[in-house]
Amino acid sequence: MVNPSLFFFVKEETTDTILKCLRIFTENNDVSVTEVTITDKNCAEIAAFFVISFLLKAVDTDLQNKCRLVSPEKKNVIHKLFRDPVYAFSETKS
Repeated sequence: MVNPSLFFFVKEETTDTILKCLRIFTENNDVSVTEVTITDKNCAEIAAFFVISFLLKAVDTDLQNKCRLVSPEKKNVIHKLFRDPVYAFSETKS
């Protein structure tokens, strides 16, 4: 099962704008198990997010397509090596 994702970039972060974007998303996707995260980032942080997302997707693809002889346990170790630093809690998060 693939969970749908939504990214939207707006000039004005008003409640009305956010609600409109979320409404369009819910009208076109099964959101029964959807988790929502809203973040406010500048362009450099957005670019970094896309680079990280691309990296993780590339690792997943390579592990599936090019590493067929690698055991599932070893693949999980490799996944963990890439994902743990990305999803680590920040110093400000409790």
